[in-house]
Amino acid sequence: MSINPQYLSYGLLKQSRAFSVNVLKKGQLELAAHFGGPARADKLALTEWTTGRTGVPLLREALAWFECQLVGELPAGDHVLMLGNVIDGKLLRSARARLVRDGRVVWEGKIASLRRFKDDAREVLSGYECGLGLENFNDLKPGDIVEDFEMEAVLRKLGAPRADASRGGGAGAEKQLQP
Repeated sequence: MSINPQYLSYGLLKQSRAFSVNVLKKGQLELAAHFGGPARADKLALTEWTTGRTGVPLLREALAWFECQLVGELPAGDHVLMLGNVIDGKLLRSARARLVRDGRVVWEGKIASLRRFKDDAREVLSGYECGLGLENFNDLKPGDIVEDFEMEAVLRKLGAPRADASRGGGAGAEKQLQP
């Protein structure tokens, strides 16, 4: 995480030795800009939130979040990079998922079902038990890791070729973009 050492939140982060990374959805740009600014007493007033195991704020409407313990920091110009170990997160029913076995992705697709006890669940927080069904895959084994994620297609406009763009074949502006 990158933070301005002039902000009040930098001192609070160093004191608590913990921070959270809340991954926001595409339509939450205003919320992202709000949280990108200096610390204020009403900073959490715009959204519903809860606290993690270390007391850091976790936004309920975030696509995903990670609770981290601070392990170090590195200077980076006018900011400081805060380094952390992830200690907590959540699994979302609506996200895509991949199954990792022995360091290799062996399946990727949709989560077919997510349950807490006998109830369907929208999300399950780290540390809680759940039942999980993967679409068109039933070969789960001890030690498998399920990672959830969301893919977003981003179309980019290619501008007119620059004079220096002709190196390397000259057809750079017509290449198909890969996601």
